[in-house]
Amino acid sequence: MKIRYLSAIMLAATALSACTTMSGNTAATPQNESSRLDVKGLSEEQKVAVYSDQLVTDSSKKYATFTNLQLVRDYRTDNFYAPNPYGIYAVDGIPVKKYAHSIFFDSGWYIHAAKMATAKVKIPAGKHVVELGQLTTRDRKKSDIVLPAIDYKPSTDYISVFKVKEGVLSIHVYTYEQDNRLSRMDRDSIILKDEIASKEIGIFKDKVISQKVN
Repeated sequence: MKIRYLSAIMLAATALSACTTMSGNTAATPQNESSRLDVKGLSEEQKVAVYSDQLVTDSSKKYATFTNLQLVRDYRTDNFYAPNPYGIYAVDGIPVKKYAHSIFFDSGWYIHAAKMATAKVKIPAGKHVVELGQLTTRDRKKSDIVLPAIDYKPSTDYISVFKVKEGVLSIHVYTYEQDNRLSRMDRDSIILKDEIASKEIGIFKDKVISQKVN
């Protein structure tokens, strides 16, 4: 069962890598390689908060949040075999800055990257274009996937989800709830609700679904 599960992960990761590499027109926002958040002296929890809050600095502004459902069940146990996690690369052309990883004091790279990938990044309420990219030890110069423009509702949590059906890889955006009894590193902590948008990776056929306001 474990081998079968790992094979499915690697198949999906390989398909995703091939699609994003071969389809250059998915990339949009260039990234400044020296772009880093200043989190010196902060705890791990505070670093994630700075990362999550960087696009909404005005506390009076209404916002939604965006995160990503990873390919692996749990990065705390599967990181040895895990593909690079996907995170938010940019919003409306504004790159989302990462914070540095210390090989001496912080957790391993996969856990470090997964903390950013699974963080609830604040996005100002309204219509925005979110770009996704792999979080690796090196800075990627462009994003991998540009999602359709979505009208993000205030106080609503959104999540991107990769799916493979009949050999076709696609990405979907859902609203969701989190089961706080489980770690956010665990896929099972996420309860998907309404599907908002979808995009087939490779042929890039966009489909925006009518949004349901809670």
